[in-house]
Amino acid sequence: SIGVFAVLTGQPLANSGNLIHNIKITYDGTKWESNVKWPEGYPNLDFYAYYPYDPQMTNPNNYKFVVKSDQSDNNNHAASDLMSAKSVNIGAVSVVTLNFTHLLSLMQVELPATSSKGNKPDPRLEIILNKLQNTSVFNLSENELTTNPTVSTSIRPYRLEQPGSASFNDTYTYRALVPAQTLPANQDLVMMNQGFASKVSKQKNTLQMTTGKSYRFSVDDFPSDNISTVFIKAGT
Repeated sequence: SIGVFAVLTGQPLANSGNLIHNIKITYDGTKWESNVKWPEGYPNLDFYAYYPYDPQMTNPNNYKFVVKSDQSDNNNHAASDLMSAKSVNIGAVSVVTLNFTHLLSLMQVELPATSSKGNKPDPRLEIILNKLQNTSVFNLSENELTTNPTVSTSIRPYRLEQPGSASFNDTYTYRALVPAQTLPANQDLVMMNQGFASKVSKQKNTLQMTTGKSYRFSVDDFPSDNISTVFIKAGT
């Protein structure tokens, strides 16, 4: 679902009372559905839209957006993907085309593949991204996202390889969406927990992340006792 605003062409998007103000439009896999109606007597409009829809966005020019701290669930991961679009001078009998752009940065963490069955991550490996800024203020009119540098949290990323997939036991790829921010050198960035073993991977160099960009982090090692073991009952 997306949220849509509209004003008379050439007029600024107001904090409240726009001709169309935060109307929800939902795509069901086939078509878009909504109860939005074209304001009578206004021939041309400017449209603003954002994703994901939030009924609490009462002021489109000062909206607090917080990415989910637990993005291991795909729904939470998708709900953290703030996007926006704008289309101006649209006539009443025209199609409104909205091209959305990403307003966050994407972090992808990859663990190396290995041919040894006894020396690879367990599918239950837990990944935590540490000390990431997660709170921002969004201005839909200016299409600007301002990160709050004083608020940070740990984020659990989403694993691309899901149970049942052919690569579930072989490759390990994790993704998290965060506001653009600076990752300082030597920060404890990737925390890995596997059984009774744990390990931390540091950010090697200072990295200035940019809105709408993706960043790949390769973890050189993972917590392991060199071999994975299971208990086998006597006589079996």
